[in-house]
Amino acid sequence: MKRTNFERKFSASLYSFNVITECLKLMHGISEWMQLLLPLAVERGVRIITNMESPYDAQEEVLRIASKLGISISVGLAYPSVSEIGVDNKLKDIDDDVSVYLGAAPIVECLERHTPDVLITSRVADASLFLGWNWDDLQLLAQGSLAGHLLEYGCQLTGGYYMHPGDRHRKMTFQNLLELSLPFVEVALDGTVCVAKAEGTGGVLDSSTCAEQLLYEIRDPNVTFQPLSDSKVLCCGAKPSAESLPKKLLLLRSKDCGWKGWGEISYGGYESVERAKAAEFLIRAWMEELYPGLSTNVTSYIIGLYSLKAMCINNALSKHCEDIRLRMDGLFEKEEHAIQFTKEFTALYTNGPAGGGGIRCIFCIFLAFRPVALFVSFFFLA
Repeated sequence: MKRTNFERKFSASLYSFNVITECLKLMHGISEWMQLLLPLAVERGVRIITNMESPYDAQEEVLRIASKLGISISVGLAYPSVSEIGVDNKLKDIDDDVSVYLGAAPIVECLERHTPDVLITSRVADASLFLGWNWDDLQLLAQGSLAGHLLEYGCQLTGGYYMHPGDRHRKMTFQNLLELSLPFVEVALDGTVCVAKAEGTGGVLDSSTCAEQLLYEIRDPNVTFQPLSDSKVLCCGAKPSAESLPKKLLLLRSKDCGWKGWGEISYGGYESVERAKAAEFLIRAWMEELYPGLSTNVTSYIIGLYSLKAMCINNALSKHCEDIRLRMDGLFEKEEHAIQFTKEFTALYTNGPAGGGGIRCIFCIFLAFRPVALFVSFFFLA
């Protein structure tokens, strides 16, 4: 159970470090699994490569953990230096919040130059963590990219996010789902790729789990999966794109889009939907009293009725429900508007319809990311 508990946390960490920006800024995750992985990696001569939103902070934390464990290691960084053309037509460095998705080349170059025990990158294309062939051999790189896309979300390849009791082809016992095993990949010099999990572990690894994961990543992968056993699948057929080199790197710069406020409240029992509709009416009316026109900045939906399934609103309201949750989201130009929205939502406890409970409301600054045209060079430290 201890093993599968770690695998679940590690797989969740893969998702967090690749997707959720705020989680990338927290060091708790990297501290937890580095304490387990560092001794094993050093003992077996294995290098650890990972990506973090804040590589400097991560480097400092890994070195702290290594010192605590009495292990002497080097920690390398691969990160971008970003510039843009100013009004004077000269390049200038950018220090604000710009995200650049690196490829595999800076990772390989850092490994070749500095041979660090641990290599931490800034944001990186997920599959790039698994590439390292000759850059001119596009066929092998395609197979490496296939392996990377299959592995990048951990246990999602071995049955996580796959079980569905209503589908006879995807039935798994609760116990089998509990005992998922992290996948690994066997890669030969000729580009042969086999994904596998430890023999005798839980979960499922077959053509269907591989196809599900790859379709999540790639629109039309056009590859084949051949099960070799209950724990190993041969992956074939990856081909390079007709356009082998991208015209641009993916660079994103944050843009302040205002302030977001949202709230939720639950209603159960008789006429719960009508009470939720009454609560929505009140929130909109209260906001209009203070800030005319702002209620149009608010969207709402009823969880448990039509929040996940597209349907005609009239048909949805005729559906019998006794346990629902109203959700309202507002995007405002001013912080005071978002704060007021959350205050009005909280007032539903004493001024709203009967039987509401479980109110939760939050306001925060809302940032979006937009593509930008920038110039990127790479730096390496060890």
